Amino acid sequence: MTVKKRNYYVYRYEGNLNGIENAVVLLSYPEKAFGNPKALRAFISTNAALSTQEILSWYVCR
Repeated sequence: MTVKKRNYYVYRYEGNLNGIENAVVLLSYPEKAFGNPKALRAFISTNAALSTQEILSWYVCR
């Protein structure tokens, strides 16, 4: 997946999470750092209507 001209490998989980009925968890590695444990990032959203790209775009802006 490409976000702001950077490539990432992304896994999306959508479902119950610690009392939240429909959360999204994204696990993301930068393309050039795949497999490096220090490069893994996890993102959580309670808005499951957002696409994977929308969620990552919001976090990139933070």
